Amino acid sequence: MYNTDILTASPSDNSEKLCSASLRYGFENSEGINKKFFAVKKGSINNAENSGELNALFAACMLASFSYNEHPFFRLARKMPNIITLLSKLEALRNDAVHGNEIEYNFESVKGLHYQNMYMAHILLDNISFNIKDEGRFDTESGEIINLNEIKRLKNAESFVTQKYMPDASRYKTAVKKLAELEKEILAEGNCYPLRVSAVLEALFKHLCSKRLTAEAASSVKSYNDKEAAQNYLLMMQKDGFNVSKLPYYDLRKLSDTFVNYNKGTLNTLFYCWYFSEKNREDSLLPETAAAVPELINVINSTSVLRAHNGYIDYNSKKLDYLKNNAEAVIKGLICLMAEKKL
Repeated sequence: MYNTDILTASPSDNSEKLCSASLRYGFENSEGINKKFFAVKKGSINNAENSGELNALFAACMLASFSYNEHPFFRLARKMPNIITLLSKLEALRNDAVHGNEIEYNFESVKGLHYQNMYMAHILLDNISFNIKDEGRFDTESGEIINLNEIKRLKNAESFVTQKYMPDASRYKTAVKKLAELEKEILAEGNCYPLRVSAVLEALFKHLCSKRLTAEAASSVKSYNDKEAAQNYLLMMQKDGFNVSKLPYYDLRKLSDTFVNYNKGTLNTLFYCWYFSEKNREDSLLPETAAAVPELINVINSTSVLRAHNGYIDYNSKKLDYLKNNAEAVIKGLICLMAEKKL
């Protein structure tokens, strides 16, 4: 049995609580995927056995295991801390298949997910052996596929980042790591381009917030749903010099939380924390930023919209054309400006 008393009818509230619980277990929270995965209703978890919803079943098992130190979920967290990312990928594949989405997936990648899925069964269920024919290509310690081509791509990506952004990027270690992942995604023509762009921009805005955030700016921000205020913000950004046609969405409560702790912010809330902080400073960098990267806000908006469903989209989809044509120039321009200002 499992105790759902800590949960409410609100999926977003449950997401926060279940994410926190999963981190205590030792499960990884890669790029905020857990937050989306655990946005589930209390009723779905109570009825998990009958609903068959993957995230509800996982949450129910996790809650049930708290009372049992020997529960297999503790072993799962040790052996496959990245399991929630894996399940999210499987769920996305399943949704694409059900809805008839015409997305081509790399066979090796899908086969790798199959290996990981079977390894998960081996961990959770007694007397299930796990023998893989591709010996040496599966790491039973991490539960991950060892793909020499992927390793080569990552090294090539890191080298490319060095040539493309260094020395300016060298001081931004987290951003450099995310840039390498973005370049690897480009080389592989993978299905996670918007997610990779988002991760780079989030790393840069977290750095900016660490240097430029002014907490008092939060008190003057009005709701996105206040149409007059939203229109004024759009005009304000255009007056700053940004080429922006639509205001990126934000939730006022989450934006307020990001002002308190920017490390927990998402792309949109981090941008607004930085933007309104700059508006509140006498030495505002907004005019210079707009001159250096006029497409910044449009790129943020495009990234946010494209990753909204599950983050996976065919690299050759025309929906990505704008982002692929502008994202890297915006990232490079932002890094150059930050380095010039010694931030």
